Amino acid sequence: MRKYIEYIGVLVIFIVLLIASNGLNQYMKALTDSTFNYALNIPVQIISSFIFGVFIGSLHFINEYKKVGSWKVNKERLLVLGLPLFITLVIVNSHYLGITWPQLIVSFSFFLLVGNGMKYVAIFLGYVAISSFTKKV
Repeated sequence: MRKYIEYIGVLVIFIVLLIASNGLNQYMKALTDSTFNYALNIPVQIISSFIFGVFIGSLHFINEYKKVGSWKVNKERLLVLGLPLFITLVIVNSHYLGITWPQLIVSFSFFLLVGNGMKYVAIFLGYVAISSFTKKV
């Protein structure tokens, strides 16, 4: 019975987080449509998606927290998965700061922005960041 309550709680938090993220993204879209300032929309979308990814990875983190032992950071996972995702987010957002990049990187950034790929990159980065912490038993 305790597991059912735990799963229902996770489901409720998941739905609330999804609705809040969607509402925030719609608000920012309306704000950017009225002010034509698109520099605000992308960072808010990335931050809300990152938080969503952290939530998904937090289930693993909670299980690790309950274990007895010392904390260990999976540096290889952060280096191989987290760093390229973070660099991708920085490169795409640097266009709003006026930094110019080679055409191949600009095309890749445009592809991510148009196809809503930034959401998925940020979700995966949040998941990788939080699930990289484990306990050594």
